[in-house]
Amino acid sequence: MRLTRFCFFILYFITAPITFCIGQKDSLYVSGDKLYNECNEQLILNGVNYSVLDDWDFPANLFNGGERLSEIAKTGANAVRIQWYNNYGQKGRAAYTTADLDSLLTRCKRLQLIPVVGLWDLTCGTNWTSFDTLITNWWIRPENVALVNKHKAYLIVNICNEFAQYEWTGDTTKALQDFKTNYNKAVAKLRKAGINVPLMIDAPDCGQNVECIAKCGNQIINADPLKNVLFGVHAYWYYYTSNNSVQTTAKINKLIAAKIPVVFGEIADYQSINNGNPCQYYLDYPTILTILKNNKLGWLGWTWYQDDCAYREMADSGYFSRLGTYGKDLVYNSVYGLKANATKKSCSFNVNNPLPIQAYSLRQSIATNGSKLLVLDYYFTETNTCILQKSTDGLLWQDQELLNLNERSNVHSLSINISVANSETFFRVKYISAIGNALYSNILIVKNEADNQLQLFPNPAERFITVESVSQNSDLLIYSTFGSLVLKKKVDIGNIIKIDISSLPNGYYYLKNFSNNGLCKVATFIKR
Repeated sequence: MRLTRFCFFILYFITAPITFCIGQKDSLYVSGDKLYNECNEQLILNGVNYSVLDDWDFPANLFNGGERLSEIAKTGANAVRIQWYNNYGQKGRAAYTTADLDSLLTRCKRLQLIPVVGLWDLTCGTNWTSFDTLITNWWIRPENVALVNKHKAYLIVNICNEFAQYEWTGDTTKALQDFKTNYNKAVAKLRKAGINVPLMIDAPDCGQNVECIAKCGNQIINADPLKNVLFGVHAYWYYYTSNNSVQTTAKINKLIAAKIPVVFGEIADYQSINNGNPCQYYLDYPTILTILKNNKLGWLGWTWYQDDCAYREMADSGYFSRLGTYGKDLVYNSVYGLKANATKKSCSFNVNNPLPIQAYSLRQSIATNGSKLLVLDYYFTETNTCILQKSTDGLLWQDQELLNLNERSNVHSLSINISVANSETFFRVKYISAIGNALYSNILIVKNEADNQLQLFPNPAERFITVESVSQNSDLLIYSTFGSLVLKKKVDIGNIIKIDISSLPNGYYYLKNFSNNGLCKVATFIKR
């Protein structure tokens, strides 16, 4: 529908536990009629639809805790189908970019929600030329291919929402051939551009037609060199089944008999027939969900909020605490509900998990009363519980205090009255996500002994850093925040050294200078 192996330790740096799988792929994949993740675990998608671009506060609310992915995660869902547009086509809308979608997908990763992203420009459309121009060509833009590949470990591309007609054309023979030919063409273009993730193709007749998919689905899959295609069916079937459980079962059985990999991309409690009465017909969704549960088929509820039919909005204003009757049933029903059935598999989300809070710098300051304060500079993209942790060895960590995060600016400073040992003291921020997971920021080091501090400038830096007080006949070592040695420079003549850092990715780094007599000096810097 369209809406109006272990933890490892290197020189005091710690990473989170990472699951390594032998022989794993680098994306989700379809095999037979099942969907699997990188570690060959079968996935059954159970989640909701999120019409993010119908929220007029988006994308500004993406960075102040105002958008609703964290609320959706509270349902226990393991997937979210995201509405996106090449061109929303409505004046007055705030501009949105590929970078905004990138931020949204990054949050999906943190919340362990598999994103199913689709374009909605041609919902229920029939013009294949426009489909190629507006839809296929959008996906193969270099910036969008790069985006898909950045998130490929957990992303499904839903090429276009509810495009094409079959029975509604009156000529099903031609319509079937057109559907196969044009989707084969689109799949081939996306593969040639370098998109290898699963591609979801919606059924024709506004997503509702099962017969067309049963007849041609496997032919489309076999035409894909990767055979990584699945189909989306939308169960607005009032006219097809009249809420009759026998007819509903027969309809679903056609897909099962054809061994088609399918996800019921939209399940709703009411069907919109026209704008005059968007809640015109009640749909017997409990029967459909029970059949899907019994046959281990995935589904996504329509919709979280922002709909023209209030009855099928799961949550008032998108807040989990405001679930309505329909929303509570989808979440809590003991037979088919999300809490009872949605299973999260962590494999795809483990590596390089970006955090919503990033420690920017840590420095000491003198308060007006003469006491020493620790000042943490940081930025963040969502408001959840954060705790400052302290360690004297970089191994054992203790909670220090709850951080009162200020969301009125992009970069924040927080003064903390915590003593710092004469030797190195390590600090990090522990972040508690909306679903209770503990994640950790990069590690920052504070040291009272000025003689052991390297001085460098500029900071942040783009191409070069100049380092002062470097020991003669020593090594300068640069580490990432995850403890990886990324650059090593031998120093023959000490004092002031210039280092080319242009080849390093943007981010936060630790610089250590080891002299022949075993002394170590440290500094931190930002590459941007």
